[in-house]
Amino acid sequence: MPFNQFTVTGTDQTDSVEIRTNPAYAQVDLKRSVAIAAPTRGEDNTIHIELGPNDMVELVYDDSTTWVCSHEGLEELFPGQLAPQQQGADNTVRLPLTLQRPGAERGSSGISP
Repeated sequence: MPFNQFTVTGTDQTDSVEIRTNPAYAQVDLKRSVAIAAPTRGEDNTIHIELGPNDMVELVYDDSTTWVCSHEGLEELFPGQLAPQQQGADNTVRLPLTLQRPGAERGSSGISP
């Protein structure tokens, strides 16, 4: 299902990311860099992101696993796990906090923040 708006829980670290300019990728823009983290009690650390056709997002996990992709690549990272939130008709998707291993059985742990 195509989407271009999503939410993720974590810390926006876009300003601290060193973006290297490569002429081959001049048409691509790193929109956001997010360190994925579990919700913090008493603090709203939900980040809302909207990606255009040439925008990329960087997701960084606790173990330094890093994924840079467009909204289309998120389905590859979270196969079968992305569905629009029930609230609102804005086609917003909430990204899971953990990565599931391919072929992992129910109840086995994934990779978490």
